[in-house]
Amino acid sequence: MKLSRRGLFGLFAGAAAAPLLAKVLPKAIPTPVPVPLVNRIEKLAVGDLFTISGVYSINPQNLEETSLLKQFVAVGGGSGSFFPHPISRGPYQNVSRLPVDDDLIIPLGGG
Repeated sequence: MKLSRRGLFGLFAGAAAAPLLAKVLPKAIPTPVPVPLVNRIEKLAVGDLFTISGVYSINPQNLEETSLLKQFVAVGGGSGSFFPHPISRGPYQNVSRLPVDDDLIIPLGGG
């Protein structure tokens, strides 16, 4: 699979990418995401885009927080799994902070 500047999704998004992601992602990714938050994500359909309040994107070049909420896609189909996995420290940081119990899930709809 070729990764481009557009990332793993390439030209795909939402529901079209979900089957591909299910094959590419490891079966069990340890997650620091709190259980109450995962329970709310379980209610989203596969391919639904959503943001989590207070969890902002990171500029990959300088690892500084942007003013945009990080977008995630539900990939678990009732299991609460989502992509990308939030990483809040180190060279692969992609979010400003990890989600916590009382964060709001903001659905953006299906892809």
